Amino acid sequence: MNKKSWIMVIFLIAGLTVVSLIKNETRSVQKEIKELRLIVYEMNKKLHEAKLDYEVLSSPENISFLAKEYLDKEIKSYSLSQIEEPKSTPQPDNKNLISKDPEVTPEVTPEKPKIEKDKKIKRWLVWQVAKVFLGVPVGPIK
Repeated sequence: MNKKSWIMVIFLIAGLTVVSLIKNETRSVQKEIKELRLIVYEMNKKLHEAKLDYEVLSSPENISFLAKEYLDKEIKSYSLSQIEEPKSTPQPDNKNLISKDPEVTPEVTPEKPKIEKDKKIKRWLVWQVAKVFLGVPVGPIK
C-alpha cells in the first residue's frame, strides 16, 4: 500500500474511534439529564403537595374550626391604647466583664476594629484577582 492509503486508513480508524467516544459520552450525558429531570419532577411534586397542605391548613374554615376546638371561648380583644410599649432592658457594660486576671475569661470578647477586617478583605480580593490572571483556581477545592 502506498502512503496515501495508509493515511486514509489511519484517519478512518481515528474517525470511528472519535465518533464512538462522542456517542458514549452523549449517552452518559442523556442518562444524567434523565435522572435530573426525574429529581426535578419529584421535587416539584413535593412542592405542589406542600402548597396544597398550606392552603388547606391556612384556610379560614380550618382556622375557625381549630379556634373553636382548642382556644378559649372567651377571647377578649384589646384596643391599641391598652397595649403598652415593652420596656427596654439596660445593656450590660462590656468594660466590667473584661478582667486582667488570666484565669478569668471574659464572657464577651470585644470585636476587632472594622478597619482590620476591611484590610483583610481587600488583601483577599487582591490575591483572588492575581490567581485569576495566573490561571490558579480561585476558590477552595472541594
